Amino acid sequence: MEGRKHDISLLRASNLLHVLSQLEFAPGQFWAVYGDQAYPKRPYLFSPFAGAMLTDDEEAFNAYMASVRLCVEWSFGNICQLWAFLDYKKNLKVLAQPLELFYKFAAILTNCNTCLYGNQTSKYFMMNPPSLQDYLA
Repeated sequence: MEGRKHDISLLRASNLLHVLSQLEFAPGQFWAVYGDQAYPKRPYLFSPFAGAMLTDDEEAFNAYMASVRLCVEWSFGNICQLWAFLDYKKNLKVLAQPLELFYKFAAILTNCNTCLYGNQTSKYFMMNPPSLQDYLA
């Protein structure tokens, strides 16, 4: 399945937007998912403002969110950096190996590594990751 369609299908299957709509926060506060321009705008799903005539606020929002989105990409990069065998373009065989299991296991181990040593994302947001004990509890 093509990447962008696959992401949208996973979002729908996850039921995450419905879950977010059910959470209770203080008036005017909520959680939302931020995606790229391939995602349709929906309640609890934001994407960049598009068009040639953006306001200064819209341009500032797009610039800020692009920098935060980059942090998410760092996390995917950490997984492949720590676990080089997951560079599927070179090594893995789709349908011949349990790729989902490999990736999930590598993500858990990467999170453990982050708990012990931090990572670029935790430094960027000036947030300490949880202890390994708290993460695994």
